[in-house]
Amino acid sequence: MLLTLALLTAPTALAADLDPAQVALDALAASSPQVAMHTQSVRASFPWAAGTRVRVAQRVFGLPLVNGEQIVSLDLNDEVTRIDGPTFSLQGFDPSPDLMDVQAADALTAALLQRTGAAGLAWEPRTELVAALDQRGELRLAWQVDATTHTPFAGYQALVDAHTGVIFGLRATTFSAGVEVYETSPFYGSPIAVDLPGLIGEELITEWAVTRSCDSWSDQTYCSSKSQHAVADENGDFVFPPDALSTDDPFAEVQMLYHLDLVGHWFSDHFDLDIGRIEGLVNFRYNNAFFGDADGDGVGEVAFGQNSSIDFAYDADVIYHEYGHAAFGSVVSQTGFFESDEYGLIYASASLNEGTADVFSMAITGDPTLGEYSGRAFPPYTGPVRDLDQDLRCPNDLYGESHKDGEVWAAFAWRLMDDERVGADVTADLIWGALTSWPSEVTWQVAGDSLVTVSEEMRTAGVIDDTTHGAIAEHLDNTTLAGCGRVVSLDTGAEPTQIMFHPGFFGPDANIPVQNQFSIEASDYATEVTVEVSQFQSNASQVGWNLYVRRGEHVVHDLVDAGFGGFQRPQPTTYDFVVSGTGPSSITLELADPEDPEDLPEYLLEPGATYYFSVASNASESFQGFASAEIAVRASVEEVIPEDTGRACGCASGGSGAGWFALMLPLLGLRRRR
Repeated sequence: MLLTLALLTAPTALAADLDPAQVALDALAASSPQVAMHTQSVRASFPWAAGTRVRVAQRVFGLPLVNGEQIVSLDLNDEVTRIDGPTFSLQGFDPSPDLMDVQAADALTAALLQRTGAAGLAWEPRTELVAALDQRGELRLAWQVDATTHTPFAGYQALVDAHTGVIFGLRATTFSAGVEVYETSPFYGSPIAVDLPGLIGEELITEWAVTRSCDSWSDQTYCSSKSQHAVADENGDFVFPPDALSTDDPFAEVQMLYHLDLVGHWFSDHFDLDIGRIEGLVNFRYNNAFFGDADGDGVGEVAFGQNSSIDFAYDADVIYHEYGHAAFGSVVSQTGFFESDEYGLIYASASLNEGTADVFSMAITGDPTLGEYSGRAFPPYTGPVRDLDQDLRCPNDLYGESHKDGEVWAAFAWRLMDDERVGADVTADLIWGALTSWPSEVTWQVAGDSLVTVSEEMRTAGVIDDTTHGAIAEHLDNTTLAGCGRVVSLDTGAEPTQIMFHPGFFGPDANIPVQNQFSIEASDYATEVTVEVSQFQSNASQVGWNLYVRRGEHVVHDLVDAGFGGFQRPQPTTYDFVVSGTGPSSITLELADPEDPEDLPEYLLEPGATYYFSVASNASESFQGFASAEIAVRASVEEVIPEDTGRACGCASGGSGAGWFALMLPLLGLRRRR
């Protein structure tokens, strides 16, 4: 639970004498006796267009507190406007672990290898004893464990209860996706000559970036050795012909350095952000690009592989995107892999991470298409990795996969950038102001609502006018981001498609719901409500679906220990009835027959009620693997409208024939489907 504290008093010293960090610490100490009990330190201070966000880390019993940052917002006069952060109790907290760090690391390793099917770990896990808030807001002693698998290569961070060994938090830590360079990518033409100022010494190192080739990337495990292949000529220039398919390609190093340095300067110039020198790794066989720890040094790198047809390092906007992950992580220190609540699974934090990385890439390029060149890496598809010039809404267009869901956020940002009343710079400031205010485990509703708050803060500060403020509000309304909930209405003919997962190793009764629920309103004149699973495609024949139905309120899920290292899976518990299937199918709620009221239909309809549906996986007891599926749902209502309501009356314009038909409608026992 997040607590917003509105301070009734604020520092009165002159702004010139104020240190925002100290103002934030003083405000926290005065805000709550509970907060004042803990040790606080400023983790980072982020100036933005309408003030400063100070993110304050806490320690409990000398241990770093995970998921418990306090966020202090100051205006341009360094006056505190609000404090956001979680509340929790110390009652019952035992700071002495019963579990050794190696036991916690072993527990995570076993769980990861079972879940991912990886061949092993790329290097030894790292551990740290912490205090952490779980999904219920309860304080737990935990080992924070960082582990990286190989074959496939992927990084994870987990929280392992230091008393019980239960894993109660899991997130991904790798995110996929005088020189001559490609200004954007080979898709847009040949390399151009540009200056690369700020080189430090004779190697490819600048203030913001360093690039090296990964000389040993064996069996898609990790980078165990690296070096620079590019050597300056007698004039000090680094000019090389592109050789996309070679792992000894100095052009890739130069291309990576130029664009990493460019994006580093962009973040510094726009947001005064300094995340240090980022290393870019290139020239190794890996069919993707990612940000994460690729070499086991505990520090994230921007790593760009190559396949048999392209070199990902040649695509500048993908470089900007991966750098965006580093920027995001420097602000929101902990982003979830997935979480759960009473509605079902939550993918929001990872999706917003992906979408925000796209936003900053678009702000630099001014182009809503990303990865036009990299898209060729995944035949038969030949288009861009993402086209964000789309009309998307929240939650209707959420799918359940972080990159695709991130398009909802990024497409909204492109709408703002493309609107002359807003533009790219204001959009970047708006998104940055929102990002710096987010808690660690951000939801779509928190993110959407933060845009309303940030837009108002920008108008109050005088950095945008009423016209721009109104345009932002207009786009927010069109995309329904503000107030974005967890239920998709099917009343207007929506037919959303969701991705469904089923981990068979959770056990035979593990019915894992999709991300959103659905609803349909039965009018007072409804005679039938039909709900249809219109599409179902699974990669495992043993996996089907359950449709949980509840009248009047959403289906409620309890959080249950999944058996996968303690992941709290959502299990449907409060509903009226459930229907199962293995393919496209439908159910119909009907009225009782007035001629024979004792002959009740299988599913009885209550006119005027709203019905809610949660879709979850269902599998035979023999299935032990990990399956995925796509499922689409739609619904319709049939009505019989009494003659005396006048509801069907139409006021048509045009020829007399059209008017006559409209006037006749109330005289008919109109039966229609919507």
